[in-house]
Amino acid sequence: MDLCLFPQTVKVSEAKTCFWATEPLEDMLRYCAAIVLGAFLLFMVQPMVGRLMLPSFGGLAIVWTTSVLVFQALLVAGYAWSHFLHRFFSPRGGLVVHLLLVMVAAVTLPLTLRGQDSMERGGSVSLQIAWMLIISVGPAFLVLASTSPLIQAWQAASHPERSPYRLYALSNAGSLAGLLVYAVVIEWWIGLGTQTRTWSLGFVVYAILLFWSGFQVSGLNKWIPTAQSDQHAAGRADAPVEWKLAAWWIFLTAVASGLMMAVSTVLSQEVASFPFLWVLPLVAYLLTWIVAFDRPGWYRRRVTYGMLIISGIAGLILLLLGTLVSIVIHMLVMTSVSFWGALLCHGELERSKPGPGQVTFFWMMTSIGGLIGGALVVIAAPRLLSGYYEFHLALAASVMVGYWGVVMWPEKPRSLLERGFWAIAGMVLILMLGASFFQTEAIARQQGMRFVSRTDYGLMSVWETKEFRFIQSGQTMHGRQFLDEQRQFQPADYYAADRAVGLAVLQQREIARRDPQRRHNGGPARDPGGVSGDGIRIGVIGLGSGCLAAWARPQDRIRFYELNPVVVAIAESWFEWLPRAREMGALEEPVVVGDARVQLARELVGEGPMQFDLLVVDAFTSDSIPVHLLTEECLRLYLDHLRPKGILAIHISNKSLDLRPVLRRPPGQSK
Repeated sequence: MDLCLFPQTVKVSEAKTCFWATEPLEDMLRYCAAIVLGAFLLFMVQPMVGRLMLPSFGGLAIVWTTSVLVFQALLVAGYAWSHFLHRFFSPRGGLVVHLLLVMVAAVTLPLTLRGQDSMERGGSVSLQIAWMLIISVGPAFLVLASTSPLIQAWQAASHPERSPYRLYALSNAGSLAGLLVYAVVIEWWIGLGTQTRTWSLGFVVYAILLFWSGFQVSGLNKWIPTAQSDQHAAGRADAPVEWKLAAWWIFLTAVASGLMMAVSTVLSQEVASFPFLWVLPLVAYLLTWIVAFDRPGWYRRRVTYGMLIISGIAGLILLLLGTLVSIVIHMLVMTSVSFWGALLCHGELERSKPGPGQVTFFWMMTSIGGLIGGALVVIAAPRLLSGYYEFHLALAASVMVGYWGVVMWPEKPRSLLERGFWAIAGMVLILMLGASFFQTEAIARQQGMRFVSRTDYGLMSVWETKEFRFIQSGQTMHGRQFLDEQRQFQPADYYAADRAVGLAVLQQREIARRDPQRRHNGGPARDPGGVSGDGIRIGVIGLGSGCLAAWARPQDRIRFYELNPVVVAIAESWFEWLPRAREMGALEEPVVVGDARVQLARELVGEGPMQFDLLVVDAFTSDSIPVHLLTEECLRLYLDHLRPKGILAIHISNKSLDLRPVLRRPPGQSK
């Protein structure tokens, strides 16, 4: 039977029958409306909460990684809740208990961030973010996450002759719609306050639809053993699931989730950290769920396996070429890898699914797999791997899934020649992955790499040539120093005397020489930092090697803001700029570690304007840029910290993005 999601003119006697042709329209509308709206709200709230946290935590990478894990953990909790209701309550009893949880979640509305007072007490940023998410959106997210498996169980009980799994495709269609609508429309055209109020109203409407859907099982005292209605379901509808099969489900979803997040990490760290880049792999991921469970016939093992091999080889080549290839090609190829790998896993998952009687257990196992895959990429990889090798590992795992289905256990008998071809094709990609994995760092050390460290903020390394030592973030250099003692403290590259920053320093020194009393005109009587005589006060967002300290003199004061603590350690250990500035008394101690936007805002409230003669924002040259540092609100914050006649210098050289149109827009102009 082919269950349609949309009405068509069909004959009931036909082999392929539309759901709406044999069931009341109202029954289908109840389930579909609740599932679609619940999934829509579920995927809308995640980027919305991210925006709510921006003023408190800034653009820290750990905000994104922690949020992803918290939401995945809440998804597991929601799926486990639906299985708990299905396992220990009757349909009627489960409905009553679940509606009580819905009412508890409704008490937390309207949506707002709670727990900000914990930030003042300090402690782990990850724990603060997790606690804030749980108490702010946790109950509502838990309810929304449980919608799809619970309604599938309701449908299996109220319509035992129908397979409920197609409803999961509808759920992912709602998730996809919520993600795209928010990223393309809502975020750009609707204010954040209106967003939260509208979302809260949407949750109330969802609760009403859920109650309306539950009426269909309100008269059932037990879950009816369902008929075997799906030719691909593994075993009897009410038979217990073997642990090997459950482990297989967890493995498949862990591989698909891990590959999607590994691709997102590569794009966001090597290109830019803005939403559109991580939305693309997620869109591809959701599409594979829809294809696998709405149209299982569209999944073809050999075609999917072949496309994964082709796109995987192309992705490896792009990693070698780096920023020599355009951002568009990176996005398309890496998203293609995510799509074919996830489709392979989800296609095999659909073919091994149990009967409808085990639907809630099945989805609970898949959510656990998704959490494991995400945790391996977000938590384990940055601490265990020196490069972005989680992409290689996840891609290799997905290739092995295809190898198992195409070579080891094909659907139909295949010739030895055909099976040998597919085996060789898969092994070629595996060997390429292995060579890249084991040889990349060895080759890098031969080419001059002296130090490498990976954190949640990216990959940092120190390199040496015959003439220079330089620090590198990803594939982008962030300041170099001459090894020759005679030129060791000579500013180079874009900090040289004939470049923008050098000219700005010289101009401000001339202003200070002509008007030594300028710091008392139009500003506070005090002079923060102890600038004396014709000295100037310089603020720098983005430490790098500390090269800008080459301009410091004893009467100057220079203050650095840096997000990544590893960068501070590298600048102190491998370069001489900071020790030299400290020795002459020009360096303000300590280097301010943390998101510059948050730190500047706190300083403005607590200490007043920093009164910088020159504020240099050098945070946009890397492959991953902090977009939040280019907002209108942040630009006004920079200007608030400048002296009269002070200069704001923003370095926007970037290999992938043209940021000039952004800064040409006058402050106050609408987006």
